Amino acid sequence: MAASAKNDRLEFLSQKWNERRPDLDISPWQVWGRITRIHELFLAAIAAPLSSHELNFKEFQTLAALVLAGEPYEASPNQIGRFNLLTSGGVANLLARMEREGLVERRPDPS
Repeated sequence: MAASAKNDRLEFLSQKWNERRPDLDISPWQVWGRITRIHELFLAAIAAPLSSHELNFKEFQTLAALVLAGEPYEASPNQIGRFNLLTSGGVANLLARMEREGLVERRPDPS
């Protein structure tokens, strides 16, 4: 069944839940579903401008974290992880890829 603007996929699923379990309050799930959809639309909208610079959203966020850190545009992996909402492993992989692509330069922490 195709979803229309009037009956999108979240509305369709909400109706199904209400049919099967009318006793459940699914409103928190509905809010989460709308927020998730907005996030999907945002990522789709920003993908084209970023791809013209050969960046993905996480790379853009990382470069933004460095800009917001101010001169000399440095941040620790922990700071970048908090900014990007990534695990330490995710940050390590992201920074390694960005370093290979020449987007960042990694240096040992002097402290």
